[in-house]
Amino acid sequence: LALEPDNVDYQLEVVYSQSNLGVLSLTRGALSDAAERFGRAVELNRVLVAKQPQDDVLRESLAGGLSWPGAVADRSGNPTEGVGRYKEQLAMLEELMVGRSDARLTRERNIALQLIAFQLYLMGDWDSAAVYARESVTEFEALVNSDPSNKDWLNLLHSAESLLGRILLVSDQSAALGLLTRAVDGTTAL
Repeated sequence: LALEPDNVDYQLEVVYSQSNLGVLSLTRGALSDAAERFGRAVELNRVLVAKQPQDDVLRESLAGGLSWPGAVADRSGNPTEGVGRYKEQLAMLEELMVGRSDARLTRERNIALQLIAFQLYLMGDWDSAAVYARESVTEFEALVNSDPSNKDWLNLLHSAESLLGRILLVSDQSAALGLLTRAVDGTTAL
């Protein structure tokens, strides 16, 4: 990096390194260090995207990195901040997906929907949580229908069904039971 300070590839490696150190800190429960590491990674990634706004690799890296500060906020007991981070990630993923059919981005988008739904559920906003979880279930159903042999999509569909079932326990126990049963049966069959 010292030899080529303007080399975006080298700077992106710093983003990855900071993120990896943040994951390590988060895993060990060192939340302030994790927040600092993820904050540095996101900030540098934002600078790189500002320099090359059409570079999808940089933009995808930033979208992926935005979930980590949300995870720190969740673990720190601040679900409102976590939801904000996940919504920012969701918006960036949706922007990246315009005009593209990309299964990996679709997968990441649906995971972001589930993260938002779960945090809203914990906050007691069950109606909003159900909207995000239902959207994830619907999209994973479409993915599974397009390739029923994809075990990753099947697993994530059952995860989304389970989450929606938990959310619906407060308002529609019959629907919740159906979703939870389908999730358990489907996961067991994997």
